[in-house]
Amino acid sequence: MQLRDAASGELRRALNGHAAKVTCLAFSPDGKLLAAGGRDKTIRLWDPASGAEVRAIASHAHAVAFSPDGKLIASADYDRTVHLWDPATGKEVAELNGHKAAVSRRGLFAGRQDAGQRR
Repeated sequence: MQLRDAASGELRRALNGHAAKVTCLAFSPDGKLLAAGGRDKTIRLWDPASGAEVRAIASHAHAVAFSPDGKLIASADYDRTVHLWDPATGKEVAELNGHKAAVSRRGLFAGRQDAGQRR
């Protein structure tokens, strides 16, 4: 995975760690963490400033999002579950079941001011 300067396209950081395709990304509200979900069944948290991997969470994800305060990460997959994670520890806080269909990024933290907007 690569972080590039939006204006120039210049490579800023190469983030190596996922063993398979990355399927979803989300920046924390303060921009200090980047969550990336991959087909290797991990969610990896990165420090985008240094390029260092902060931690890896063993979980499937086709969608990830940070809560507006940055204290939770939500991940969703096609099995219709949503998992809530503490980004500081990597520990699961809750598992939410009972959805009738797969949950998309738009459905995660739907109360957010920017919910549904592409970034």
